[in-house]
Amino acid sequence: MRIDRYLWNVRIFKTRSLATKACQTNKVLVDKKKIKPSYKIKPKDFLSIKYGEFYKTFTILDLPTSRQNAQKINDFIQETTPENISKIITEKQKIYRIHRSSVKGRPTKKDRRRIDQITNLLS
Repeated sequence: MRIDRYLWNVRIFKTRSLATKACQTNKVLVDKKKIKPSYKIKPKDFLSIKYGEFYKTFTILDLPTSRQNAQKINDFIQETTPENISKIITEKQKIYRIHRSSVKGRPTKKDRRRIDQITNLLS
């Protein structure tokens, strides 16, 4: 199965075109190698997907035949990211969501500095 289709099937990416774009920009690694969207994967391959400056790591357990609902995803992929990195990624995502919901449009210079201060405290 193609890597871009797999990433879409197990709901790591919202659309297949986003999965393709992530592969093309080297944000997805298989066994620590840069790949193309057409790369054929197999069970027991290791995926690394870049989120900001960190990588989330996954192990492929099985290949789905079609897009899966959220309850069945754990049958096909297992996250192996260290817990401390997962916490940092989720905290940064929370801060980003809170900021985006409170500010309309582009952040001001003052807002940008405040965001940078908070993210520096977390890292």
